[in-house]
Amino acid sequence: MAPRVRPVTADDLAALAPLDGEYSARLGLEPCVTLGSLHYFGRSGHSFVAEGDDGALGFALAHSTWWGGDPVLRLERLVAPAEAAGALAAAVVKSAYDAGVYRLVAELPPGDAVGRAALESAGFAPRETVSYARRLGSAGRAA
Repeated sequence: MAPRVRPVTADDLAALAPLDGEYSARLGLEPCVTLGSLHYFGRSGHSFVAEGDDGALGFALAHSTWWGGDPVLRLERLVAPAEAAGALAAAVVKSAYDAGVYRLVAELPPGDAVGRAALESAGFAPRETVSYARRLGSAGRAA
């Protein structure tokens, strides 16, 4: 049975935080699911939860932003098993199209083969870039 996809809400914290924690630990990332992030992404209209009969299977966190030329939708995190990842990627694409946001960008860690396959099945194509990041303040010192 295909997973059900619905918008993410702050009430999903207990279900999504462990999924995000496992994904982050496996791929060497900082976890991103917090009550504050779910409030933010829940308002975006572009973030979704995939559910099966036993609860949450995965999630996609995305938001649109303006960069001066036109809006861009940024997929910040896609965490799901293969059977749900494609449905989540498709939901993000549809939400962007419905909102008139036609530029989509996603960054995934190199080791996320499931995420890469899901994005490619939704029409995303890899591009050559070098991504830099920096954390300031006390959070940066801890990293």
